[in-house]
Amino acid sequence: MITAVELIFSPKDSKNTRWHNESFRAYADYMETDDFEKGIAQLIAIAEKENTAYMCAEALWFRCHRSMISDYLKAKGWEVEHIMAIDKEEPHSYTAPARIIGDKVVYYDEEVI
Repeated sequence: MITAVELIFSPKDSKNTRWHNESFRAYADYMETDDFEKGIAQLIAIAEKENTAYMCAEALWFRCHRSMISDYLKAKGWEVEHIMAIDKEEPHSYTAPARIIGDKVVYYDEEVI
């Protein structure tokens, strides 16, 4: 199993060049793995049954990998809301590096493929 941490510290060339931040680029690489697909499938299975929150220690969603999970879910047709404060939510806007192709989110330009 490859973890996001291993990808961050591996000397791998990434095609996800729309991300300038190395850790976000590494997470975009991780999103292309079977492990990510298995994990996101578990999250979706839970969310199909009840309202679901996924959280991180980073308070601001746009400074966290949650933004990329949110891109993925929104591209798949899910309504994603970010809890900003008590009684204050905001709908997810795609991150600037995101490109939506059908129901898939990618973080690279076409010529990189």
